[in-house]
Amino acid sequence: MAFTSFKNIAEVQKAYQIRYERKSDLIVPHPFQPSDRFTQTFEFLSNTIDIYSSEEMRKMAVIFPMLTDIYQHHDTAMVMWSEEYISVPDDDKLQGHPDFLISLRSQLGLTVLEKPFLIIAEAKEDNFTKGWGQCLAAMVAAQKLNRAIDVTAFGIVTNGQMWQFGHLKQDLFEQQESPISRPDAFGYLKAIFSATEDEIRGLGKQIN
Repeated sequence: MAFTSFKNIAEVQKAYQIRYERKSDLIVPHPFQPSDRFTQTFEFLSNTIDIYSSEEMRKMAVIFPMLTDIYQHHDTAMVMWSEEYISVPDDDKLQGHPDFLISLRSQLGLTVLEKPFLIIAEAKEDNFTKGWGQCLAAMVAAQKLNRAIDVTAFGIVTNGQMWQFGHLKQDLFEQQESPISRPDAFGYLKAIFSATEDEIRGLGKQIN
């Protein structure tokens, strides 16, 4: 079994006793202007290929470029991974390859996947229900692997056009009430990356 075995949020809740709340103001977006490089590349791709033709194309042409446009402002504290395997010992339901994973930057370099695991992003074509089951399971895995490090795990599920956000703190999963359109998603992504960097910098000795 793996993260993909969960079909919705409720299945994860029942398996791991996770409480659920939905909020309209869970994440307050930060001002953010996409870079000229992103804007020019996105416009070119939009005019020359069908960027929403498949899940893989959405990941390569829309989701990854959007994430990296934010990530470049936080790369001294974090590292972004794609399809990196994570697993919780003794729990075969909490294993798999998140589409994107943001972790603490290791002092050993870019090749080392360091804890805590901070942000899980899942790229789905249209099935947000299943996407959130998979994403929340990966967030629970991240939380368990982080162990004593009391850090918020953020989750993102997107099809490139619409973006949904949530976070897991202890046994409470809170989800942004409404999906956010692609142009507006940058501000929410910026808020998540900024909050995550602030939190890990404040953890100090817990991380070392």
